[in-house]
Amino acid sequence: MIYLTVADTKDFSGRGNSTTKERIEEIATVSEYLEVDGWRLAYQGESYHLNMDQIPQHQIIDEIEKGDGISLESSRPEIFAFPSFGDYNQDHRAAAEACFAACRPATAQEKHIPSIVLSYEAPMNSWNHPHTASSPNLYISMTATQAEKKAHAMNLYASQVRSLGHPRHSETLKALAQLRGAEIGLPFAEAYKLHRIQVRLEASFSPTQAIINRRSSPRRIPSQEIVQGQSS
Repeated sequence: MIYLTVADTKDFSGRGNSTTKERIEEIATVSEYLEVDGWRLAYQGESYHLNMDQIPQHQIIDEIEKGDGISLESSRPEIFAFPSFGDYNQDHRAAAEACFAACRPATAQEKHIPSIVLSYEAPMNSWNHPHTASSPNLYISMTATQAEKKAHAMNLYASQVRSLGHPRHSETLKALAQLRGAEIGLPFAEAYKLHRIQVRLEASFSPTQAIINRRSSPRRIPSQEIVQGQSS
């Protein structure tokens, strides 16, 4: 996991600010709680934090693609998720644009391309410009235990949590999970914007034959060919 930037920040919390030290400690605590394989901080300090829209995009893209430690080239993830393009936070928008560009089409010999590319959502994404709003097109079911664990993880970011009724409150996060679940007939779910998915099929695979034989026992589909589908 890549965290692009943190720094000392003034805010509208009761205390009025959060520090770099506590933000990094919170990241470490949450990563351990969620059993994240690894994480790194790309940029630190006030010249970057809340100023990512002023950093040249090629610099951020390069950091995501092949920066020191964790990157697309070193970690080679199959699933790659990043913030929504409609986020009102300028750092989040800059991250989304850079991540999307980092996943541009290329051959496997040139660079690693994740099989699944997603934008994730947060409760505050409901406040966005009409031209950046987008409806989710991928849902992943959650259990009640998973929803509670996600809410608890948010509470571990103590400096970022606000009072009940604010988008950055654990009850708001759970309410969003319930809403997304209701949209697909389940108690809880997460929703994403799917930008690309690669489905690997064997050379002799026939979609028509698969429909005819749909009642036969399932079979494993090896990865000799790549069929790529994209949605904007």
